[in-house]
Amino acid sequence: MLEFLEVKPDTVLFSQVVLLTLLVMFDRMKSDAQMFQVNSLMLLMFTLGLYWLDRRPWLAGSALGFALNIKGQSLVMLPYLLIRRRWSAAAAMVGAALGFALLPGAVIGWNANLRNLGRLLGGLQTLAGTQAPEQSSTHLVDVTARLSVSVTSGVARILMQVGFGRWLWLVVGVLATAALGYAFWAYRRAGIPVWRWPERRQQDQAPWRSVVALEWSCLILATLVFNPQTNTRHFLLALLPVAMAATVLRKPIPRNARIMMLVGIAALFAGLTLPPGNRQIAWLYELKQAWFFIGGPCWLILLALGLFLWAGLQVASTLTNTASGARTVPVGVRPGEDS
Repeated sequence: MLEFLEVKPDTVLFSQVVLLTLLVMFDRMKSDAQMFQVNSLMLLMFTLGLYWLDRRPWLAGSALGFALNIKGQSLVMLPYLLIRRRWSAAAAMVGAALGFALLPGAVIGWNANLRNLGRLLGGLQTLAGTQAPEQSSTHLVDVTARLSVSVTSGVARILMQVGFGRWLWLVVGVLATAALGYAFWAYRRAGIPVWRWPERRQQDQAPWRSVVALEWSCLILATLVFNPQTNTRHFLLALLPVAMAATVLRKPIPRNARIMMLVGIAALFAGLTLPPGNRQIAWLYELKQAWFFIGGPCWLILLALGLFLWAGLQVASTLTNTASGARTVPVGVRPGEDS
């Protein structure tokens, strides 16, 4: 992450980034370790995917393809790799996903393996519904599942409660479109192109590598926000975006960008930890249940995502000016003034 964000690593800086990341993520890390979940493995695959993206793109794609056979969150990286012209990584991701999906056939037999894959794909229909079938061939539940705290699930439960459940995907589509519209606006304000990027070999220069790290982190947060089945255990995946934000804060960045990044970290921390309470304190427990019912944690994560994107693009914009030899003027500061 330090390398992608054009930060020269040293012991003090590395320690500060690790400390801030641990302060924000310790509770999620402890919970995942205690429950022996696979989210740590998913986090590792996302991290390796970013680490190998320039060095060994076929390994990066393989890591993401392997992750896709564990949970579906990494699927969002395939269109991203294609948009960013990472052809080798995208091809490796598809190949690895298919290879790992077919690998159990060597043990249980090809017919049994294909039958299991068919059941899994059929069960995915449950995710798009607001009522799970009484008998399901998979462990998947519908989008209104109580344990899911995503924005999608929160909207689904609210609409079901008021009798407009059939409007779910229209409302979610409007929210997603609004989020994309905000992203395009943020790119335009920062002067960073959305589509017209250089070839892969030229993306190892400023500001492209920094933008890749930013986009990678934001896509991880987006999967948490809009996934039909995001529960609090999945929040461990936010560790990489937090590390990105902590690293950016150690750079000489514009004051406005620093403030927005700090507010984003605070919003993310609140989403991961609030509200407090347990079953022993009835009113706090009821408050927590109501907060989870509307998908409160992921609404705060969505806010953090927007702040991270805005601040990160502003920082990347200063890298563009520096790389072109222009004098960098921090956002919100007039030329000739000291920031």
